[in-house]
Amino acid sequence: MKHQIRILHLEDNDLDAELVKSQIESEKIDCEIFRVANKQDYIDAINNREFDIIISDNALPDYDGIAALKFAKSVQPKTPFVFLSGTIGEDRAIEALRYGASDYVLKQKMSKLAPAIHRLLKENQKEQEIQRMHEQIVLSEKQYRILTENLPDIVARFDRNFCHIYVNQAVKKVRELPPEAFIGKTNEETGMSKDNIVIWNDALGKVFRTANPQKIEFEFDTPHGTKYFSATLAPEMGEDGSVNTVLSVTHDITEEKQAQKEILKAKEIAEEMNKLKSCFLSNMSHELRTPMVSILGFAQMLQLELKDPGHLEIVGYLIDGGTRLNNTLNSLLELSKIESNNSKLELKLHDLFRIIDEQVNLLKPVAEKKGLYLKSDNLDRRIKSNLDKELFGKALFNIIDNAIKFTKTGGVTIQLSKGNGDGKEYALIKIIDTGVGISGKNLETIFAEFRQASEGLSRNFEGTGIGLTISKKIIELIGGQIFVESRENEGSMFTIKLPAFITGNEVYHSIPNRTKTLVHEPERPEIRHTPIILLVEDNSSNRLVAKLYLKGLCVIDEVVDGSSAIELASNKYYDVILMDINLGIGIDGVETMRRIREIPGYKDAPIIAVTAYVMSGDKEKFLQSGFSDYIPKPYLKDSFLEKIRTVLRITK
Repeated sequence: MKHQIRILHLEDNDLDAELVKSQIESEKIDCEIFRVANKQDYIDAINNREFDIIISDNALPDYDGIAALKFAKSVQPKTPFVFLSGTIGEDRAIEALRYGASDYVLKQKMSKLAPAIHRLLKENQKEQEIQRMHEQIVLSEKQYRILTENLPDIVARFDRNFCHIYVNQAVKKVRELPPEAFIGKTNEETGMSKDNIVIWNDALGKVFRTANPQKIEFEFDTPHGTKYFSATLAPEMGEDGSVNTVLSVTHDITEEKQAQKEILKAKEIAEEMNKLKSCFLSNMSHELRTPMVSILGFAQMLQLELKDPGHLEIVGYLIDGGTRLNNTLNSLLELSKIESNNSKLELKLHDLFRIIDEQVNLLKPVAEKKGLYLKSDNLDRRIKSNLDKELFGKALFNIIDNAIKFTKTGGVTIQLSKGNGDGKEYALIKIIDTGVGISGKNLETIFAEFRQASEGLSRNFEGTGIGLTISKKIIELIGGQIFVESRENEGSMFTIKLPAFITGNEVYHSIPNRTKTLVHEPERPEIRHTPIILLVEDNSSNRLVAKLYLKGLCVIDEVVDGSSAIELASNKYYDVILMDINLGIGIDGVETMRRIREIPGYKDAPIIAVTAYVMSGDKEKFLQSGFSDYIPKPYLKDSFLEKIRTVLRITK
């Protein structure tokens, strides 16, 4: 009687667990699913019961997929292990296969789970059949002969001189020689390659000496091309307790090896494509940001100078367009950074209500400009979460901004409350709008890259369609989840679920205040003369924008290349040097800065990198190279002047 398949499912998300159960049941797999949600229950289940398949999520609050895999292989090494995750990357997949995972399936492609289970059960059944066959071989030589002659694997027996005393018919397919040609001969005498002879003789010697089974892998050139094999060598004991003969079972693993090579090749191609993408984005970012300095800079100056209302309206549109283009570029770079795993998390415990209030204050003018309300309501001030404040702030900003964009009347409300599930406490942040809503068919694609509910020539709203994509990736990156409920023409509600720490007043006040260690650095003397700034910039329009911004604040000397900057700095002291990085022909801004640092008096002088290089890690690279500060292009007047005044220690 065929027994019911036992499946252990490690998953902390109730919804995902139900989806898996539904998918398996829809494929008519006769099974019993044991679902566990945490590390201890998982360990107890494996220790106390045998399973036919183990399915595991990649990331859990108190455990991870690789650790679960290692433990499973230590207790139930023969049980197939399948990763089922929405976040596993190429590197993680290769690592999982290396530790013995049988397969991995993405949650976005859940339809592949059932075929994978069928295949693994079939392979596992085959392995069990082979194992049973091996046991029967030991009991009965006659049964052994019958069974081995029908096996697709090569079965051989060796004596103490490493000579073949038995080989089954399967050897014909590989060596194109009958079994009789091997009897009484060593591998050397059958024409095996020198490299394979070393591998086989070493393994045979170990089995005869230690009575411990050995497993080897080797490749063999056949008339049909190179084949890859895995062989298991097991001792057969004599009556005196010593190893009398060695039994080997050799299995063709060519398909598995080819699959591994394809994965590695795909990884190399993906890495190369990622490098090309990063290079392309870096170049495009630089080329787009550099003229944006002039576009936004001159537009701002015109806005201050013009009086005619019609002209001011035109300039306003120009600034809005430039700002929109800049925001689009920033979103594309943020998405690229997250997808390439270059986002460095700085996880700390933060009050969620403060982050919500900050984003509401930032976006309230946008809502009011459209005649909408934007408010926070019922914020539980006790709730904290361990997250990267800057990244989560971007995610929340995008979601609220999106709600405002798709709302014509009414407004947007943000709520913060506590939730419970699986014995844990969660923070639930709800963004509720009275907007156009989302139809059921579009809910599935709402978080997809470059997608909107209205698309094509008739789309009703502007934007790239990646704001929600970025938000979802950030939220998942910090261990959270995001859900959406919506009805067309009635509004939408986005719910963010994060691991939470609830602090009661008695606990909150019992935490001692942390003392800060203050490092006193020697202060630069206050500048009492009119400051002199050296502007090193090869773009004439960007130089003009900087000079217009700095007009009346300081005296400006300007040069277009690094050599001229070094010459001027050698003969004159500047209170601040503003240094572009890409200076065209000649030395770049980094090398110029280093040479100026060698001039007496400039070792600690303020030299600020003013650049359109804003890819992940660029700022840190420039600061580590010796720059005092960093101003990304394009910059607006207020932020630019605030930075300069801070460096010069000038109050407004």
